[in-house]
Amino acid sequence: MSTTTACEEPVLRDIRKSLELLDLKSCVLSGLSQPRKAIPSLLLWDEQGLKNFNEWTKCPHYYPMSKEMEILEMHKDSMAGALPDSSALVELGCGNVHKTSIILSALAKQGKEVQYYALDVSETALRTGLQALQAGFGHFPSISISGLLGTYDDCVDWIANNTASFTTRSVTFLWVGNSVANLSKTEASDLTGHFRRACAVAGMHCHFLVSADACAEENKLLKAYNPDGGLSSLFLRYGLLHVNKLLRADLFNDVVWNCLLEYDREENEILTFYSPESDVTISSGAKSVTVHHGEKIFFFRSGKWNGDQMRSIAQQGGFQVSQVWGDAKQEYGKLSPKVNFQGG
Repeated sequence: MSTTTACEEPVLRDIRKSLELLDLKSCVLSGLSQPRKAIPSLLLWDEQGLKNFNEWTKCPHYYPMSKEMEILEMHKDSMAGALPDSSALVELGCGNVHKTSIILSALAKQGKEVQYYALDVSETALRTGLQALQAGFGHFPSISISGLLGTYDDCVDWIANNTASFTTRSVTFLWVGNSVANLSKTEASDLTGHFRRACAVAGMHCHFLVSADACAEENKLLKAYNPDGGLSSLFLRYGLLHVNKLLRADLFNDVVWNCLLEYDREENEILTFYSPESDVTISSGAKSVTVHHGEKIFFFRSGKWNGDQMRSIAQQGGFQVSQVWGDAKQEYGKLSPKVNFQGG
């Protein structure tokens, strides 16, 4: 395997093709023009948004971080043992280097050969994460560190059309932080299916290692995702500031905007919305959109899907859940907090 040393700069490939990244402003205006208004959740995940999120995860009420770290520390060797002896490991979002380091350390300890790729939409966050990982693992000859700048859809296209980049015929997609549940269930199953088909085109075996939060304690959830104060509010409200920056205006500052949280008990999902206290007209060029008083703009989801829901998502994408790891008290992801989707 060709590797870089700890002092070398990791390779970063720009694979961006998605309209969301290339013209996010148009996507915002289009979403605001729909009967059920919505704006892209990508607005939350630029460099500043990632900083806000990382600060939020340090709050004592934000239970997912501590629970996932517990799972990783308890089961890292078993997780590493479940992965092939030689594989590409593509992390879908590289927000927390410490989680990645735990997995890579376990793989290195077992002598497994890994081509690691971190995918993210923020170039600054991606470079920072890659440099930290390179410093920690650059001296392991069995591990190479690279980055992919783009969205999930960009990565699907890259996998299907860049077989020469891989020295192995097996790829595992690492999806931590319950990020899978920022999508709808249909979107999650569709995306895993897209990755499976892209791997088939590339002639590669396809696996997933996914963390999922199945907490059903409503009071715990509402404390963790409180939109009205603290670091959770700072993260959740950042989308408004990003829209202002995109449109180069203070349109979202002229009136009071509420950040609303709803807990869908049937679907096991937290849904968040922006809503103005008076009518707001948002203009960009020749396009103009009015958001009326009390009208809701959807922008963020965090599913708390149980084991049956996770298995259904996997099956719809063409996978079977082959192994499950959980925390000691089964509080984080009671039925399937750590799931290995193995393609059939």
